Amino acid sequence: MKRYFLILILVIVGSISIAYADTSSVTGFIPGQIWYSKEPFVEGDTVKIYTAVWNGDTNSLSAHVEFYDKNVILGTRDIVVEPSHIQDVSVSWKVTAGDHIITAKISSSTITTNGKKEQVVLDNTVTSEDRTFVPVLISKDSVTPTKATDTVKNEINKISTAAKDVVPVSVSNTLTSFDSLRDSTYTQIVDNKNKTQKRIDSLSTEPAPTSKVNTSKNTKTLPTTVTQSSKPLDATEKPIAYIKLFLLSIIGFIFGNAVVFYGLILLIVFLIIRFIYRKIRHR
Repeated sequence: MKRYFLILILVIVGSISIAYADTSSVTGFIPGQIWYSKEPFVEGDTVKIYTAVWNGDTNSLSAHVEFYDKNVILGTRDIVVEPSHIQDVSVSWKVTAGDHIITAKISSSTITTNGKKEQVVLDNTVTSEDRTFVPVLISKDSVTPTKATDTVKNEINKISTAAKDVVPVSVSNTLTSFDSLRDSTYTQIVDNKNKTQKRIDSLSTEPAPTSKVNTSKNTKTLPTTVTQSSKPLDATEKPIAYIKLFLLSIIGFIFGNAVVFYGLILLIVFLIIRFIYRKIRHR
């Protein structure tokens, strides 16, 4: 609506100008107008750049319009504007990040008089500059959030790759074997942890001991405890299983996380070296 209201005002102003000025001074781009199909700009989007040409002459106007971003041409259009009419013209533009200066230029124009085309020089052949800045797009939808441990792991992998040409082969093989040992140990821990969890679940579902009365004749009535399990239920087995599960979870966390595992080893080595150093110093 704003666009058509502006065009209406410009048509009225142009009509008044025709009565008081030469047609070459009123025919051409409307004063300083560049607008877009979408704002604000987002990097990667495709928008249309618009401008408009006014023909204040009594003859039909043909114009070749070029659109620029600074000195880079974005596209060209050939249009025909009827007498006393205004015609919009546009090109598509794929938005890129950075500073932009958008302009349009009429590079050539002709009027048709009695069926003959004549070159005409217009005064308003260049729009004013429209300056804009487009920030770099940081996508959030298609990118999976990166965990801190993943970032550290990637950096370790990069360092390991870069160190292959520096570290001797024997040392590199030792480190590889050590890491393989860590992985195999972690697999065993996970297996024991799963078995412990299953045992806890089975203990939770085992029926409680039931009492049965001995009704044989000539015998004293005594309650007899009978269980449906072939193995007597140890009252301490379940708490011990929970303790075992807790310890396996801690150890599994250490062996399963390379950063924690190697960090803990470095800490232990540091404490041992510091202990030896203090012993030597205080001799």
